[in-house]
Amino acid sequence: MVKKIVRMGDTDATGQIYFSNLQKMAVEVFEEFLDSAGYPVSKLLLEGVFLCPIVRVEADYLAPIQICDILEIERSLVHVGNSSFTMHYSFYKEFKRVLVGRVKITQVVICKKTRQSLTIPEEFMKVLHS
Repeated sequence: MVKKIVRMGDTDATGQIYFSNLQKMAVEVFEEFLDSAGYPVSKLLLEGVFLCPIVRVEADYLAPIQICDILEIERSLVHVGNSSFTMHYSFYKEFKRVLVGRVKITQVVICKKTRQSLTIPEEFMKVLHS
């Protein structure tokens, strides 16, 4: 579980989270997961032979998320295909443990040079399942 504080820059003029920033936080959680698993994004981008662009995002906003809220974010792998995977992120307000949002992100593995889809490499598959 990762904790994030909703900052001023995450909100709109009403003090509520700006709609795209829930997705941004989910992507940050994924990057932090890769870092902690010993597979930093820098390795993927600079040394790797494949990339993982996002191809689909779904988000549900279940309760208000406001400036200064502390969110606990849980990540789970919900689907792995031949060349794609889907992660689910649940957002809870820290103090009451109220589910306030959900984000589901599907990414596809592509060859860095040709931009064609690839079978998920075994090493990366192990990281996803860790």
